[in-house]
Amino acid sequence: MLLRFPQEQLGLGRPSNTVYTDPRDGSPATEYVRFIEAQQLLWEMLPTVLNLYTPSQTINAVACENLCKFGINYVVKAGPSYQWFHPTYVWDIARDLMQPVQFMATPIALAPAAGTGDAAGQLNTLPHEPMTEEQSSALDAHAVAHDAQAQAVLAGDLATAAALAPAVVQTLDAFVATARNLAEQQLFDLIFTGEISADLDQAELVDQTEGLMVDHMAWHRALMNGGEPPDVPLVQLAGFSHNMRHAGRAFNAHARKQWRGRHYLTTYQYATVTTAELAAIPGGGFRP
Repeated sequence: MLLRFPQEQLGLGRPSNTVYTDPRDGSPATEYVRFIEAQQLLWEMLPTVLNLYTPSQTINAVACENLCKFGINYVVKAGPSYQWFHPTYVWDIARDLMQPVQFMATPIALAPAAGTGDAAGQLNTLPHEPMTEEQSSALDAHAVAHDAQAQAVLAGDLATAAALAPAVVQTLDAFVATARNLAEQQLFDLIFTGEISADLDQAELVDQTEGLMVDHMAWHRALMNGGEPPDVPLVQLAGFSHNMRHAGRAFNAHARKQWRGRHYLTTYQYATVTTAELAAIPGGGFRP
């Protein structure tokens, strides 16, 4: 991803007055910056936080589910236009989950806030142009890297999978860098960490990995869309499912037992699932 925010920026110590500012320099945050923060919080930080819970601590499964709910309602926009992104609920719910383990509670110092950013970087139109040749080539390169890494996981060669993971991130960054505007940046980006819990059952690992590969292919096809402009709802739904499956592989046994998430097949229709139930759902099948 082009924007990577450190764990302390996404922890309890995050100053409340930076909700609408870019954490790198305090300037007004574009909607893309807010999108990346929320996506990273949901798919990268959440497994880290829940894995800190001890077996004697109960994880708030309702908060986990609601974080996925607001993740799609406030981050994944499949309507006729993007809406102004206010991640307030996303952060409130995340703090509820962070508090019991005091995740990164030390206050952090950022550049002086440069205002609320209320007029900064609004994405008021959806991408409406077909992919360029450069974008298509970069997307294909990312797909090759992604599938090679996933195939190593399926083969049980986790050492090779770990070695191939940086190429997945690098090719994704290269693809996002081809975006012509903020709306395309938001549409093009995914979350990938490659993290796999050491106690994850092999059958669930295989099913989850096969599912995320199919989701990634669905995301790829929806972006290409036969030479037409990207099918935005399908891109978003496939990307959301892909990211959720990556997170599901990263939860440890205690977190997997108590986590609940909303898996969407349409923008408004979902199933509340455990990680095992998510793994059992075939990839693809989205119907916006």
